[in-house]
Amino acid sequence: MKTIPFVFTIILMAGCQARNSNEVPPIVKESFAKQFPNATDVEWSKESESEFEAEYVWNGAEQSSNYDAAAVWLITEMEIAQSELPAAVQETIIREFDGYTIDELEKAETGDGTFFELQLQKDKAKIEVQIASDGKLITDKGEN
Repeated sequence: MKTIPFVFTIILMAGCQARNSNEVPPIVKESFAKQFPNATDVEWSKESESEFEAEYVWNGAEQSSNYDAAAVWLITEMEIAQSELPAAVQETIIREFDGYTIDELEKAETGDGTFFELQLQKDKAKIEVQIASDGKLITDKGEN
């Protein structure tokens, strides 16, 4: 009989720990609030053990920003229109990915600069690429 209350207590403790592990540290929320003071509709999620993501609306556009557990800003991503791509990026897409169409497009800003993340599609093949503002291909994640 004593094992049932003990097991129940263990289950409750595990549930509390799981819930607390998903909480965003106050220092991370404070850093975000300083960087994006007018953000609305903010929703937080945990990307990994040490990374948190805020999804929000800023100046009328949806975007997301990631911070590490020490509240250091890592990246901000926002959807953009194809017409907003720099000419160098458009040229790389035409040269390196002939016949592909842009399925998804985001602009990413980090402390190291700006790049563009694209999901490209050709027939049933999909690839993800990152291209720097100057048109340099950063990564090509191959077919999905």
